Amino acid sequence: MRREALAKAFRFRGRQPGDPVKAARATLSLVESDEPPSHLLLGSDALGLVREKLSLLGAEINAWEAVTRSTDG
Repeated sequence: MRREALAKAFRFRGRQPGDPVKAARATLSLVESDEPPSHLLLGSDALGLVREKLSLLGAEINAWEAVTRSTDG
């Protein structure tokens, strides 16, 4: 599953749908922000990939919740 996600992340290889000028503006707004985010996603493609990853991560956490909680004192 991880290889598939990595392959999706690099499928564009220079043909990203984004606009470099808009990306530069977004980056500048990040630098100028008083409270910048830890992670800045640029483009709907990045947003989709990260949302998919978070969904998979949430499902994995839920599936192993009992084991996680079983280690409490």
